[in-house]
Amino acid sequence: MGREQTYHPPLVSDPEPTTRAGLSPPMADPPDDAALREIAANRGLRLVRSRRRKPGAGDYGKLGLTDREGRRLLGFADDGSLTATAAEVAAYLRRDENATWAESVRATPARPAEKAARRAPEAVEPSTAERVRGSKRAASRAEGRKVRAKQHARPASAGKAPASPSAAAKASSGPIERPSPPEPKVRPAPKPELVVRPATKADAEAIVDLLRLVGGTATVAQLSTHLAARQRASEPVLVADLDGVIGCLAWHVVPMLHRPPVARVTAIVVAERRRRSGVGRALVDAMRALAAKVGATTVEAISGVEIRGPRPFFRAVGMRENGVRFEGEESGAP
Repeated sequence: MGREQTYHPPLVSDPEPTTRAGLSPPMADPPDDAALREIAANRGLRLVRSRRRKPGAGDYGKLGLTDREGRRLLGFADDGSLTATAAEVAAYLRRDENATWAESVRATPARPAEKAARRAPEAVEPSTAERVRGSKRAASRAEGRKVRAKQHARPASAGKAPASPSAAAKASSGPIERPSPPEPKVRPAPKPELVVRPATKADAEAIVDLLRLVGGTATVAQLSTHLAARQRASEPVLVADLDGVIGCLAWHVVPMLHRPPVARVTAIVVAERRRRSGVGRALVDAMRALAAKVGATTVEAISGVEIRGPRPFFRAVGMRENGVRFEGEESGAP
């Protein structure tokens, strides 16, 4: 096989243009100055053009090439005048392009080795200044390690202020007595509430004590029997309970011929220490509610004319004085 033919983009016309197999012939005219300047810039070069504006004067129409640092590469005479034509500059750029392409082809197989070289760079001998800086950093790190070692070795009490004489005396005299914690505050017990309820057999003794305040003579046994009878008749004796029995009320329904039945209060007593505190009113209100259930909407209470105490109370609970009560003891006389 013959050598492989490669086609290069035409920068200038070949001295002897030929038609290659399968390729178009190169361009006949060289590129203009603007195209050459752009191609040179792409190669990292700089196109220099003559400043002469008059044809035939000096280096009019001539060109030159320099690198980025201004070093002269092509088209410069010893006196600094320009000597290269556009075709010569194009040919130079074309040779530079071919050289760059050939160099890249030769360098392509060596890329893996180049990467390996980058991964393991060769050791470079440090400069004197770098060695001095490295020595200073090593000395600084060594000094830091010494300081940290001293801090760790310092006893726990080293950083504390010396104890005052009074504190030392207290420590020598023995353990300090700490004040005992304050006792928790005890909440006061809630005040008992007044409850009005039907009396039971267990209340008999307390009721006997209350009745003795108004001349009662019943015994506990007698009163227990009476409490059971009143309970069966749905006319229970009521007691006021405030952490114990402090009042009682006895009542019964009296049928009337000329009007509806009447609920009659036959006894009401409140302990002396609890009077004028609403206990008596609470007993009467509870009795009225029970009497209304059996149809007795009128309440009456009996008090002797000579007894002055109960009258203001009965008036206070809504009763009015009506008539005079007569009573007599049973006897053989007509």
